[in-house]
Amino acid sequence: MARSDDSSASGNPPHDQPPQANAAQSSSGGEESCVYRRSIGDEPTLVGQADSSVADAGAPAPPELAGRDIDNLETRYRIEAELGRGGMGCVYQALDTRLNRPVAIKRIVDPWARSPQAYARFEQEAKAAAALNHPGIVHVYDYGRDAQGPFLVMEYVEGPTLETWVRKRYERGKGVDPARVAQFGAALCDALSYAHGRGVVHRDLKPSNVLLARDGMPRICDFGLARLASDDAGLTRMGGALGTREYMPPEQWRDARKADARSDLWSLAATLYYMLTGRLPYVMRLERLPEMLREVLGRALEEDPAARYATAEEMRAALLGAAADERSAAPRASEKPKRVRAALPRLLIFPELRYTLQGHTDSVLSVSWSPDGRYLASGGWDDTVRIWDAASGQNVRTLPGRTHWVKSVSWSPVGRYLASGSRDKTVRVWQICE
Repeated sequence: MARSDDSSASGNPPHDQPPQANAAQSSSGGEESCVYRRSIGDEPTLVGQADSSVADAGAPAPPELAGRDIDNLETRYRIEAELGRGGMGCVYQALDTRLNRPVAIKRIVDPWARSPQAYARFEQEAKAAAALNHPGIVHVYDYGRDAQGPFLVMEYVEGPTLETWVRKRYERGKGVDPARVAQFGAALCDALSYAHGRGVVHRDLKPSNVLLARDGMPRICDFGLARLASDDAGLTRMGGALGTREYMPPEQWRDARKADARSDLWSLAATLYYMLTGRLPYVMRLERLPEMLREVLGRALEEDPAARYATAEEMRAALLGAAADERSAAPRASEKPKRVRAALPRLLIFPELRYTLQGHTDSVLSVSWSPDGRYLASGGWDDTVRIWDAASGQNVRTLPGRTHWVKSVSWSPVGRYLASGSRDKTVRVWQICE
């Protein structure tokens, strides 16, 4: 573990407490402000003094900024509301009048708008996020500079940050179900795996940089500290710490240049710890975690990066495996007589659409869940059988070869095989798992 009970004795404030206590402290004008929760480039995101990456804030606009093309943002976008403001930036909801769609516009505010280093960080965020096209990552549409400074046009996600959602649940005394935490973690691992595979390390993953879309699934945003493996342009200085204190792994504290994909996994585990306990991860006590996720998060939070999961995909498999083991063990742990039926889940008053699966080119005739709930199979008029990842909604396999439409699909009891029946008068069986 990277942090123990001794952490608070080394100078860190005692923030091992429920979120509402921190909210009260921020309103009292204390040193620890609630502003760090915002995912809009707030000051605590950049740790350092005069040698920090934005130490030139307030300086006159340098020639490299003054010479850039000036755009007129108002010719296309109409600002409708301010969504949030932090120490360095502000995010607005706007309407793209050309495409008639809502967007979010992020921009640097004075005095940071005149900082060449802050400008370079902002431009790097645009490049890093624009290179990623994944349903678990907020899309970037446009980037430019007008008379007020640089701006970033992004996909508008109608939903709260993960930090706000978790905090409100704990304020109502509800908490978050561990199975749902595992599902969220698996979805975020999927997005991180995609980003890491394209040479992008986030370096500032935290609950306020995760948005919850209307389908209930998490979306990663704010790549302001992301490092492109191919080019960091000298923005990360030797010995400089970049990130958010309570979600920053040990190696990133020492030197942000050493942060890699495993650093993002540490930050993700700290985020999941916050979901499970409602406490900021200054001091993380594994005994507070539910047993089903204790081992998984404990490994991801190891101080030595070599002892953690090597990839996001490996951590995703561990999270889903832990959730599956918990489901399979639940009936054996029950002491109720077999003739007593388990209570059915209560129907939601307002059902939530989790996601829409798109890929079939014609009508879908049959769907079937795998026994462990990790996959969904579907067959249809396009003569194919498709297998979908239940956590992310991604099409992971397409099984062609049919000459007529597929009328039915069915998993074997343990999920190793998948059968399909078709109008071509055949039943085909595929081995899906080892």
